[in-house]
Amino acid sequence: MKLHNIILVTALILFTSCSVMCNKKNKLTGTRWTCEFNVFVADAGNEANTVTLSFVSAKKYTITTRRVLPPYPAMRMNADGTVDMKPGYDFEYTEEGTYSVKNGVITLTPENGAPTTFHIVLGKLKTEDLYYEPLFFSQEK
Repeated sequence: MKLHNIILVTALILFTSCSVMCNKKNKLTGTRWTCEFNVFVADAGNEANTVTLSFVSAKKYTITTRRVLPPYPAMRMNADGTVDMKPGYDFEYTEEGTYSVKNGVITLTPENGAPTTFHIVLGKLKTEDLYYEPLFFSQEK
């Protein structure tokens, strides 16, 4: 009878620990993740891009993309030897939607558009859906 109780308690502890591991709470809520990269624009210079991903609640996110290209010289010289400056731009776009997390994959589903997937890799978020090369997001402190 005593062995039966030990086996029962051991099974109960094992079941409880597995249940706790499977029901981890979402640790993304309230966090912000940022990715910065430059894009070479021919005849203009480098465009600075900053993408910020915010997990607003347990299901909602916002992602803001900011693109900045400083003023740059025109391609042609004027007759008097001067060169005009072309205006740069500062563009910002925000998208909202819902997200889900399953097996280390975060799926962002915007209000209108195609879903974006992120993989958790060494404490960073990696996506191949937003740009022609993989982007890595680091968590803001």
